[in-house]
Amino acid sequence: MTPILSVTPATGETKSLPCQEPGADPDIWFPEPGMRRETLTAKRLCMQCPGRAACLAGALARNEEFGIFGGLTPAERLKLPRTRPCQTCSAPIPAGRHQYCSEPCRTAGRHARQQAYGQRVRWSA
Repeated sequence: MTPILSVTPATGETKSLPCQEPGADPDIWFPEPGMRRETLTAKRLCMQCPGRAACLAGALARNEEFGIFGGLTPAERLKLPRTRPCQTCSAPIPAGRHQYCSEPCRTAGRHARQQAYGQRVRWSA
């Protein structure tokens, strides 16, 4: 059986990951809607896992639509606040309408756009 997740615990613990143990049932991690007992079992196992944070981060990065990852269901993962990188310095900012993390980054971004526009105008003339 191939592992469901490729997660390495960041803590360096040698404890095994419940989802990768031999004989682990993959259906537990991907319960059908309404299968509350299986969902709770998977979440309980995730809460004891040393790789929980890495698993959740990976699921968020991949936009996993199905399954229990990091102890959270798809609906619970959707409720987590999302971030995206600042367009100038790549610092994480809350997802929304803002593109820059601070006023200096906004000014630098505006300056870069003006320079790029000036180069396009000169090139087309």
